[in-house]
Amino acid sequence: MNVDSGWKGLYDLLNDLIRQEESADLEASLCDNINSLIPADKGAGFFQYYEAYPHCVKWPDYASSLVPDFNSHYGKVCPVPFRMKDMMMGPVSWRRYHNTEYDTDFNHPLNIGHSMAVGFRLPQAKFIHIIALNRSQESRGFSQHEAQNLKLLSGLFAQLYQRIEHTEGCIENRIQKANLRLGMAPLSPRETEICALICRRYTAREIAEHLQISTRTVECHYKHIYYKMNVANRGELLRLIFSTDS
Repeated sequence: MNVDSGWKGLYDLLNDLIRQEESADLEASLCDNINSLIPADKGAGFFQYYEAYPHCVKWPDYASSLVPDFNSHYGKVCPVPFRMKDMMMGPVSWRRYHNTEYDTDFNHPLNIGHSMAVGFRLPQAKFIHIIALNRSQESRGFSQHEAQNLKLLSGLFAQLYQRIEHTEGCIENRIQKANLRLGMAPLSPRETEICALICRRYTAREIAEHLQISTRTVECHYKHIYYKMNVANRGELLRLIFSTDS
């Protein structure tokens, strides 16, 4: 693959993640490293694209303080009607959308002036993954050549996300095997479900919203899960589960 030198770090990272034996933290490893490798001022957001609108599945860290208000207002749906062709081709200058709700409520507070994205669909998937990159309003916009570099890398992103989804499909098996160790008390179906969501990096509030139960109930399940799995906290639970062969 022929990518510019400025994108080589991302190319090497994706190849390393695709090939590493321990696949439990693939997406976390990508998120930890991608900001330092992608030539973008504001990092990267990860989206899943349903029909005509992208639904955010991971907000970048710099947006974390705005996520609760933004999600409650927009319901996790981007209100700007991007066409898939626009997202695939990139790049986009937000000056085109000046004074739209999305621009004034989200881009302006974060000083985002330019975006570009690439999309890919996995086999059997009903949605398209989108990798979106942003630059500040003071920066130069993304060039078509940079957009082509990102498009060339989309095949590696697709391979990585295939590994991520395969790993997620094995989580329930990992939980059951870990739970059988040392005669541990069996988890209930609900506890297993919540444990799987913990492994997928859901917060207590996100689990509560997903299962339509209270955060207090989720925290009560946490206590039972930790007791039955003989761990003290979330970190120990993840280490236990992902040290188990799937």
